Amino acid sequence: MYFWILGVYEPHYIIAIRNLTKVLCLISIIDDIYDASNATIEELVLFNDAIQRWEVSALDQFPDYMKLVCQTVLDTFNIIEDEMAKQGRSYGVEYAKSALKDLVGAYCKEAKWYHEGYVPSMDEHWPVALLSCGHQSISTISFIGMGELATKEAFDWVSSNPLIVQGSSVICRLVDDVVGHKVRYTSPMYKYHYSS
Repeated sequence: MYFWILGVYEPHYIIAIRNLTKVLCLISIIDDIYDASNATIEELVLFNDAIQRWEVSALDQFPDYMKLVCQTVLDTFNIIEDEMAKQGRSYGVEYAKSALKDLVGAYCKEAKWYHEGYVPSMDEHWPVALLSCGHQSISTISFIGMGELATKEAFDWVSSNPLIVQGSSVICRLVDDVVGHKVRYTSPMYKYHYSS
């Protein structure tokens, strides 16, 4: 993952490289919690609620691995926020938190649909699928640590989901679905992703 991130930024954006690498690792783990863990739907909803509230008060209700992930998410963002505050740019962290909340909310929505055996219409599924591919969230989070380029206006722009982000999210979602088809058609998520 780190080498992929090196292709995203110019080398002098080392803070952005480190931050996005950390957050992408966490997103990958969270995605696995929703797709591949043995978590109950109640645990997944609680995890989503904890992320949406951005607090750990419900941690005692989580399995150990979820406690660790939730606490690590909060700790990582606190570290990033402290680092950005030293540069006078902590405002960007709130945008990043909001982007992560949107992503986890989309994961939870898909998990609820699967658990209920509900197959959403394309109109209902598509906005959630575009969020759950992660591109919109990662686009916002990627601005953290980019120095003078990462102005409040830049965060406002990227979090408004401009056409360039929408278009690249569509590409990301479709590529993810096509590439993953051979793996997914045997998984429990097959019914959700490919049923008509």
